[in-house]
Amino acid sequence: VDLGVPTTPTAANLADQLVLWRSGTDVTDVMVAGTWRVRGGEVLGVDLGRLRALVRAQAERLWANA
Repeated sequence: VDLGVPTTPTAANLADQLVLWRSGTDVTDVMVAGTWRVRGGEVLGVDLGRLRALVRAQAERLWANA
């Protein structure tokens, strides 16, 4: 998590900083079971174009049935 923000995290406010004042855009690296999934903000091992197409298709199906 990128903590280089104007409101400096301290031991007293770390939980608030992470839970209340940060979002997914502040996550730069993610490791799952010893494998990097996000490194430097880039999602690894995923075809983002294919994933976006799947999400769009599901959204269209959802709205068509609404």
